Amino acid sequence: MLVNVLLVALCAQPAVGWTLTIPRAIRATGRLSSGVVGSTVSDEFADWEAAMVKEHAADCEASTFARAQAFSNPAAGDKDVNRLGSSAGGDYKGGWEKRLVGRSVIGLDNAPYLTRVGEPRRDLIQISKEPILTNDECAAIIDSAEKHAAASGWGSRYTYQDSSHEVHVSNLPVARVILDTLLSTTLLPAAAQAFPIFKPESLVVYNALVVKYDASTGRVAMPPHGDFGLLTFNIPLNSRGEDYQGGGTWFQALQQGDPSGGSQGGSQGGSVLAPPRGCAVLHASPLVHAGAPLVSGERYQLVVFVMSSEVPDVSGRLQHLGGKLLNAGDAPAAVKVLEQSVRANGLDGETWYQLGLARQAAGDLEGAEKALAQGLRLGEAAGGGEDDAEGCGNVSFECAFTLGSVQKALNRTQDAEESFRRCIEVGAPPSPLKAKKELDATHNWGMTLLDQKRFEDAGLVFEQVIEADPNAAESWASLGVVMAELGQTEAALACQKQVLGINAMRESYSVE
Repeated sequence: MLVNVLLVALCAQPAVGWTLTIPRAIRATGRLSSGVVGSTVSDEFADWEAAMVKEHAADCEASTFARAQAFSNPAAGDKDVNRLGSSAGGDYKGGWEKRLVGRSVIGLDNAPYLTRVGEPRRDLIQISKEPILTNDECAAIIDSAEKHAAASGWGSRYTYQDSSHEVHVSNLPVARVILDTLLSTTLLPAAAQAFPIFKPESLVVYNALVVKYDASTGRVAMPPHGDFGLLTFNIPLNSRGEDYQGGGTWFQALQQGDPSGGSQGGSQGGSVLAPPRGCAVLHASPLVHAGAPLVSGERYQLVVFVMSSEVPDVSGRLQHLGGKLLNAGDAPAAVKVLEQSVRANGLDGETWYQLGLARQAAGDLEGAEKALAQGLRLGEAAGGGEDDAEGCGNVSFECAFTLGSVQKALNRTQDAEESFRRCIEVGAPPSPLKAKKELDATHNWGMTLLDQKRFEDAGLVFEQVIEADPNAAESWASLGVVMAELGQTEAALACQKQVLGINAMRESYSVE
């Protein structure tokens, strides 16, 4: 149970054809130069920043998806077209139901989404009050995706392997026509209505997917991640309760038990949103979210990723690149890129978490602890205050768990104890492995107590694990050590017999 699983919450992969020009800090081999570009560290960051801005402009220019139409503003006497006023939102007039997050979840006052400097923008998750897609449009998109899959198969390159099926809308002629029409008349104007700081003509779609979860294939959930981009639409294409059970989109930064969807989060943070078919969840892309587990049936989701030509997300692009390098096994290069990402935005806890993972993989446990601790502190500080009805901070279970594992490896046992206790308080994100992850954290908490020779406390914790999972051999073994230390020889022998029995059972059911 003490295995530290490195769950890298990568941003969504870029669209097919998306390219990144690596600045001079990386040699032709793809690895970062050991030297500093220019004469100072700030020169190195300037090179990275310039490269990210250039690539952002190129990506916006390369988008082939439709743009927003010009909508006049009667309040401005029709003189200021392409700005949203009382007739804002294009064809969609249903309005948005707001969900609040903490005041600085993804940056200072949640920039760049804030309306004015010093006035944090907290409604970073919004749900359309009425459907944006009709039932016929939803059915046509599903049919288009299934016909393509029947001919060419489903993929999973852009999202996470083994978690869901996917197909790019750009490969679906019928769905592409529907989406392009909706983008120009409805989706992009509606996005600018919900987030009026972004001009509608600046909004660009760089990718769109139909994602399928299927209980019969085991592809039922997507792990926590942030999307690459500025805004994301998540639109269910079929009906929860009729076509499938479970599912929905979980957000780490929401309070548990949000009224618009079933609660599947932890005891303190996280909630699942599950709007009706055709309605949209529109959210700031970097917010950590996950596909909640499907219980039965098939669930289809249209996901549209939006950038603004006026808002190059330097930190987000660097975070994305660092995550790709780490996933490819190049931890030293990932560390250097992610260090530049936190220079661009030092208040994004997710970037600090990924930097901690990269430093851990590179063997720098001291550096990993510092980065992970900073990520956890930022998550704790992101709440909205005592009068907050919804925002609950942005604490990452994975960040706290990894921090505890690193601290235990550094023999900082008391600090590790607190980290694992925080894991248990927060609870793991919804997934098929939720219960196991929480039991792992509980077992590790018990191990920190055992290391401190707090035998009675440790025994109580191991008993909690065993009560939830009678076949937890590691906890039985640890409980046996506790009993022996407390002088309870018969109880220690009984624990040992349990371990032997469990191991024998596992061997009899093992497949060679």
